[in-house]
Amino acid sequence: MRGPQGTLYGRSSQAGVINIISRPPSDTLEFNIGGGYGNYNQRQVQLSVSDTPIQDKFGYRLSFAYNARDGFTENTLLDEDANEQSSLYGRANFLWKPSKEWSVASNSNVASNQDGDNTFVPIDQSNPFESQSNIPGYLDVAVNTQSLRIGYEGESVNVTSITACNDTNLNYQQDTDYTADDLLRSDSRIPSTIWSQEIRVQSPNSAELFRWLLGGYYQSRSIELGLSTEYRPQVAALGFPVGTDRTDARFDQETYAIFGQVDLEPIDRLILTAGLRYEKYRDELARTRSFEDPVSGEMPTGDPLRNSVDGDVVLPRFAIQYRVIPNVNLYGTIAQGYKPGTQNFASDDLSTLVVRPENLWSYELGVKTSWLNDRITANLAVFWSNVDDYQILLTDETGLFCHPYR
Repeated sequence: MRGPQGTLYGRSSQAGVINIISRPPSDTLEFNIGGGYGNYNQRQVQLSVSDTPIQDKFGYRLSFAYNARDGFTENTLLDEDANEQSSLYGRANFLWKPSKEWSVASNSNVASNQDGDNTFVPIDQSNPFESQSNIPGYLDVAVNTQSLRIGYEGESVNVTSITACNDTNLNYQQDTDYTADDLLRSDSRIPSTIWSQEIRVQSPNSAELFRWLLGGYYQSRSIELGLSTEYRPQVAALGFPVGTDRTDARFDQETYAIFGQVDLEPIDRLILTAGLRYEKYRDELARTRSFEDPVSGEMPTGDPLRNSVDGDVVLPRFAIQYRVIPNVNLYGTIAQGYKPGTQNFASDDLSTLVVRPENLWSYELGVKTSWLNDRITANLAVFWSNVDDYQILLTDETGLFCHPYR
């Protein structure tokens, strides 16, 4: 779904929404296994099992995947292969239906991804498969997510509660000077935790002429950044101090929102849609910096930083669609999107510390058609998005620290 969708889903999205629905448990015992092997010692394994041992009451789906390969580049400085990769993934879905109206679904995912020597400093452009890095850099990302969905489908109303948690731990090391000389090394530790709660009350599945939805959303997000750059002894000849420059920062972010949308069919085949979302956010930043050298030890550099930004916004959405014939649908939408403001943790300049919110107006006209019993679809759309205060990522002088900027 292109364009802002904040009046329908739990958080506003300027560009659109991709709704991914995982497969539910199978009615009977189902087992799948797959694997593969390729060049550079690539190996893949997939396993899954699913069943509903208590018919119409309780079912499960378990899945596992492993994917790895050796590196296809060579670090000639360390005389070893580089850029190897491996990932491990597991998922557990459980579905419980205590009655015809109620359902309880839990979804847990665990994933680990490891990339070796991702810095990759090529010797020259003529041979992109050879590099010279002082250390075998790496990128390790571990993700652990859980969600609990409780749903009620009645004759007059549907109610849905979705509780979710996402823990991510990112570890990153690289040769920061991007040369064969041992000048700079960087290390990053970035753990984050996101909790969210969404409640939706909406019209029943049988509603046709008038459909409505009302929801509330809350998100709490904490991010810690432990970043360090080590100035190696060789930098002394260039006039730089030898030691380790450290930055420790923490973001605490909260978002509250209420949203709603109504669909009205005043005449046959014509549907009018209107939606509204109110969102409020707060972003708190705490940061300290220090430098540790072999003689003096660790000393703070600059004053600790504490700052917060907050704001709110009202986001409308309007749409119209007309089904000319059963397989031809004309539509048009006007919607506003929004990305909350934040802060540049790496900035010492107050003029660039605070990042203004990003605002967007999106307009779209189109037609969707299907032919030959849905064997052929042909769609046409024209859309335009007008963005103010577009947020981008910039790097500092080391090439490592990325932070949002307006």
